[in-house]
Amino acid sequence: MDGAGEADVAERASLASPALEAAVYADPMNDRCADCGAPNPEWASVSLGVVLCIQCAGVHRSLPPHISKIKSLKLDRWMNHEIEALRVVGNTLAASIYDARLSYTHKRVSFRTPLGLREFIIKEKYKAGPAVEEFAHPAAHNTAVEIAKSTASPLAQKPRQREGWLMKKGKDTGKWCPRWFELDFPTLKYWACEKKGDGKPPDLGAPKETMRLTDTMITLRSDRTFATKFGLQITYRQGDQEGDVNEFRNFFVSVESGQELTEWLNDIRTNKALLLGLEPSMLGTDKGEAIIADLSREVVKEGWLQKTGPKGTGWKKRWVILHDNRLLYYASEWAATAKGNIVINKSCTVEAVPERVPHNHCFIVCTSQVGSGRSYLFQAETEAAAAEWVDTIRSVCSNIETEEPPEGAHASLPHGT
Repeated sequence: MDGAGEADVAERASLASPALEAAVYADPMNDRCADCGAPNPEWASVSLGVVLCIQCAGVHRSLPPHISKIKSLKLDRWMNHEIEALRVVGNTLAASIYDARLSYTHKRVSFRTPLGLREFIIKEKYKAGPAVEEFAHPAAHNTAVEIAKSTASPLAQKPRQREGWLMKKGKDTGKWCPRWFELDFPTLKYWACEKKGDGKPPDLGAPKETMRLTDTMITLRSDRTFATKFGLQITYRQGDQEGDVNEFRNFFVSVESGQELTEWLNDIRTNKALLLGLEPSMLGTDKGEAIIADLSREVVKEGWLQKTGPKGTGWKKRWVILHDNRLLYYASEWAATAKGNIVINKSCTVEAVPERVPHNHCFIVCTSQVGSGRSYLFQAETEAAAAEWVDTIRSVCSNIETEEPPEGAHASLPHGT
């Protein structure tokens, strides 16, 4: 059916619409959120030309409509020129400009990033407005990329200092209590002193813990009940014995606001970047990008599994965390130290175990070739979950053969901040 009113209107929302479907799937990266990488996004910013998940789309709705106008890929009516903008831009091309606008300490968010920090990074990323026109012409696009890089936050040349009260979960009591934290160069320290005011306590004495930033990973948490909705898990390498259960220590900390979370995280990453030797001349190089990736690296995988003892008896529920080169298992999500510490290296193997009643969905991790060395038997809730663990651990093993940690980082440290 022809009609003047239909010239600028695509048929009603749905990926079943040939025009909209063609625009979305023209870019392979459109199968993940442009901001956090979550799979199967169902929303898009018409003005920015990117595809988004529902959480990031919610943040975009708080931006002025001239910067980001959100529509559902399934439920809303799309104009032909809006579909064309999505076809011309897409997530891959958009990243070359929008991601370049960010500070090196906040290259991108992930689907685990807490809402407060997610809001801050997304607003920083798009505050200069849409760049749709620049994507249509290669020369204009190249100029826009250079402008974005030049207006991004400059690489810090001096260490940052920060201090203040943060809520910390007690290792033994499980209670949340205020603790005084200080960030300097090259450490993060805290004191177990009583809070009697908002300022710095007098006569602090020796700190309860001093953590070297190069031996520290900070993971953003939004999946647990912290004292506030802005939670951090600090994993610190406190021992020198590789594979020892006390090699790593977990601290759980809450901050009051997204702004405070951003400030602490930005300053910690800045100091760690300086410790790892990041210099302006290294930005854009393989070495520089490796350091930047290390700053924001997070836990590879985590979740509940059943684990049996060395003799194959006594199944117990364990919280399992896969870092870059460690498979750690804990008595609970909040445990300070691990029950076990498996070193993942290129000789490590992982295999699915044939189904056996009553313990189905099992897999086995061997620290050397199958048939020798120490073996660890785990059970997942479903066959699919077990297969995902197997694939993920195998991927880590294969990457260890070719990847080296950034210069200055401890070779056996779970990377990231």
